[in-house]
Amino acid sequence: MGNIRYILSVCTFIILLGACSNDDDGDSNDELAMASGTYNLVELNINPGVDINNDGNTTSNAVSELPCATGTLELRSDGNWIWNFIEINVTSITGGTFSLTCTSSTTRRSGSWNIDNNQVTIYDGARNFIFVKDADRLTLTEGNNLPGFMSMVYER
Repeated sequence: MGNIRYILSVCTFIILLGACSNDDDGDSNDELAMASGTYNLVELNINPGVDINNDGNTTSNAVSELPCATGTLELRSDGNWIWNFIEINVTSITGGTFSLTCTSSTTRRSGSWNIDNNQVTIYDGARNFIFVKDADRLTLTEGNNLPGFMSMVYER
């Protein structure tokens, strides 16, 4: 009788172990599916502000005065992404001012992506780009002054 109880105890333990599964993958897949989609560049923030189109008004959002500054970021539900954007030339002018112009070439990058707690990480094989997701907006903060960029905002 002792052997039977021992065998039943072991079997019960094994069944209980097998019944405990990790449901985190389901949550992760749901989060991935909800963030998937095509996002368009709506802000390319710079510092200091520049009068890009020479209308007398400076701006910190290059997209508002440089219509050729476009881009899309497609997050696919299979964990892959494609990022297309027009390259921007930033030229230093005397006195700490800058000129911004679009190039004639479009850059295309791709790789894998993931999301965890509204942080979207895209990886192109060499570098991680970390976006913060807020509703239908993705923000990549670089934090650089010109000739670099402060941030990019994409919206779905």
